[in-house]
Amino acid sequence: MTLRLDHASLNLGGRRVLDGCTLHVEPGRIHALLGPNGAGKTSALRLLAGDLPPTTGAATLDDRSMHTWPAAALATRRAVLTQRPALDFAFTVREVVAMGRTPWKRRSDAVVDDALAAFDLTTLADRPFTRLSGGQQQRVHLARVIAQVWPADDQPRFALLDEPTASMDLRVQHAVLASLRALAARGLGVLWVVHDINLAARHADALTLLADGRCVAQGPVATALSAQALQATFGLPVRAVGTAGGRPVWLPVDPADSLRQT
Repeated sequence: MTLRLDHASLNLGGRRVLDGCTLHVEPGRIHALLGPNGAGKTSALRLLAGDLPPTTGAATLDDRSMHTWPAAALATRRAVLTQRPALDFAFTVREVVAMGRTPWKRRSDAVVDDALAAFDLTTLADRPFTRLSGGQQQRVHLARVIAQVWPADDQPRFALLDEPTASMDLRVQHAVLASLRALAARGLGVLWVVHDINLAARHADALTLLADGRCVAQGPVATALSAQALQATFGLPVRAVGTAGGRPVWLPVDPADSLRQT
């Protein structure tokens, strides 16, 4: 019952943007996907969402090709948050979050209320979406996506999130990720595209490092994150400078430190 890429490659515009990538998103776990700009992170997410078919390899849900799933059934099993979702109409916050329940035959006000509460939006529920800050709007879109796949039964569901905390301040980032952790504990599988290494190290269960469309390292956070793997991924030497929440904190190596060591 896993959302999977198996040896998947993708060609776009005559260029290979993903090359033999294997990635499994499991129910109840947060899987972070890291890499530099242009590494193939969003391409991998689009394959897992069923938006694009792989050029080679496979993208499957429950061992069934994503492109054989009926759209209505797929919409109740996985939901996608894109990097820059656009909404220019003055719907209320509650109305936007309720849009996430569109694939379901019955609208559930309780799920909408729960999604609002999960991302601290209850007091903003009746405010026009267009009058919110960028970070608040991002939380509303996240609540909408989570409402679509709210874990209300034993059916595995998945949220594919492309940089969901990019416009949020530090406190809100950690609060949102704590909410995602609570939802994962209820069985939701989360794929989280992220640029912040330390945020991923603190909150993810597993991760994949991508560079030039290829998997550089993959596995549990404790084993997949290393100075060697991070340098191979980002082309920048890093070092662990301590721990937070039991996980290493990574910073770029100060060039002056390197000179002092030679």
